Amino acid sequence: MQTISRRALMAVACPALLLWEKFFENMVFTQSWKLCRRLSDPRLGLWRVIVIDLVTGRTVHCRWGLSVMMKADVIVGLLVVLALLAPKVSRAEEIPAAIGRISYGVAPLPGSAICTGVLVAPDLVLTAAHCVRDVAETPATIRFDAGWSAGSSAGQRQGAAVILTSKALTPGIDGLVEDVALVVLDAALPTDAFPPLPLTDPGSGPFTLIAFDRGRPDQPQGGVECGLLAKPPGLVALDCAVVSGNSGAPILQRDVDGWRVVAVMVASAQGWPVRSWAVVPPAPLRLRIPVPDAASGED
Repeated sequence: MQTISRRALMAVACPALLLWEKFFENMVFTQSWKLCRRLSDPRLGLWRVIVIDLVTGRTVHCRWGLSVMMKADVIVGLLVVLALLAPKVSRAEEIPAAIGRISYGVAPLPGSAICTGVLVAPDLVLTAAHCVRDVAETPATIRFDAGWSAGSSAGQRQGAAVILTSKALTPGIDGLVEDVALVVLDAALPTDAFPPLPLTDPGSGPFTLIAFDRGRPDQPQGGVECGLLAKPPGLVALDCAVVSGNSGAPILQRDVDGWRVVAVMVASAQGWPVRSWAVVPPAPLRLRIPVPDAASGED
């Protein structure tokens, strides 16, 4: 979902390391090489720069005039900074075929708006309401592509109808609980190739986010670990950051039977530690989702 860029490391790591030494070692700082300039040198790999400086114990200097002695005890400080910059990634998991990309029109143009959705029935896609509200009267313009592999999808359908929980979203956080919808597809996708994911109530976490990124729309990104911070009515507050394209993505929880959907990603948060909000599908929407018939062998 996010990557550690040289610019981000320059902006955060150098001051953080300085503060680490200042408050925990009270060292006298000297100037030497400019770490920030070396980090920006494309001829040197980012991790090569870091490893060389840590191993040799040489003094490094950031262009703000901050300098620190790179020594073994500073490694801890750098690792803390990198942990804060990096997303929490779950163990490698096969991306469920039920998770797909929502776009609009015949084919999405580069950089155009996209969302994420998940099959909860062969012909029903669960997503965020703000992804489909504006096209609710023209559902055929909705395109759902599922079963992604190597940059292409194995199944594609158009929308036939949009089911919303309210006609208009209430402004502010109170309106987030209404930001969930179902898209009825024009034809069912085969359950053997695209098994729908069942819903369940959120537990204590951690959860997993698998979603599309607007900057890389041809392959779902996953799985990012999301820790549960709070459960206000109808919502879950999470500590995982989100980007454009993640809206409508399922928040997943694994049990002995596999993945289950606990909520739908709907918004990023500007505060800390809450970084994103997801909606728990309300009862009226759940009633629209048929329960698989165990006798039929459907999962």
